[in-house]
Amino acid sequence: SSGGTMNTARLYQWGHGPTSGISASMISGGSSASAPRETKTEQYNGTSWTEVADLGTASSTEGQVSSGNQTSAMAAAGTQGPSRGGADNAQLWNGSSWSDSSELNTEASGRGGSGSGTGAFIFGGSTNSATGGIADSELFDGTAWSEVNNLNQARYSQSGCGSPTSSLCISGYGNPPGAYVTNVESWNGTSWTEIADVNSAQGIGGAAGASGSNAVKFGGSGGPTGFSAITELWNGSSWTEIGNLTSSYTGNVGAGSAASAINTGGKTNPSTFSAGTEEFEGSLTLQTITVS
Repeated sequence: SSGGTMNTARLYQWGHGPTSGISASMISGGSSASAPRETKTEQYNGTSWTEVADLGTASSTEGQVSSGNQTSAMAAAGTQGPSRGGADNAQLWNGSSWSDSSELNTEASGRGGSGSGTGAFIFGGSTNSATGGIADSELFDGTAWSEVNNLNQARYSQSGCGSPTSSLCISGYGNPPGAYVTNVESWNGTSWTEIADVNSAQGIGGAAGASGSNAVKFGGSGGPTGFSAITELWNGSSWTEIGNLTSSYTGNVGAGSAASAINTGGKTNPSTFSAGTEEFEGSLTLQTITVS
């Protein structure tokens, strides 16, 4: 269903939102028609978007990094210069303002991510020397970033959701550079495991989920036109296509859970930046059916 309209239409932004719902979501940075790198941050109350304190450094990210909420969030990696080269910069939100945090170990763009501000998790991406993607993963403990076990498949511009102890890395692009990846990997806090593939290949799209057990992914640069409206639900064992978004997007971002998610931003065609919001409400109720 339709939600509130952002004050600045953009794509490639960070998504921050509670995994219990959508009424305290936030987005930061991105790329708009007037600025290739944005500083603007906006918060959502379930009805409308309000601009709050800007990022310290203008940034955009060509991957789904959904880390944090309106009280604790992280905007890490991404792209900050005139080219699409990656960054190792990380910015931490404390509920009222952004500040520079510890730098990542690897400069990369198009990374996926999950978690909160003081407990963030970043994975994958691309570098100037690895245009087909990297497998690196890094974990933030509130003070510093540490390299942890790599993804099984290198990729970039993937979707991420979950927490530092239970995350999903969904789709993206791999080798050769620009080739779609349908592979999905699950993180258990220690290592990555390949799980069931999505039905439709997608990169630079939105996702939402509290853990690696339940998630929803939507939109992205899949489909014959380069823009997708396809939505798929993960129940812990398989992906199922469900109701589509009302428009097709690329560069959109999501936040929330598999039962209550938000999709915002992106492009709806090669020249139109979106400020629209779509809200997803599902049911994760487990039912017992007795057959006699």
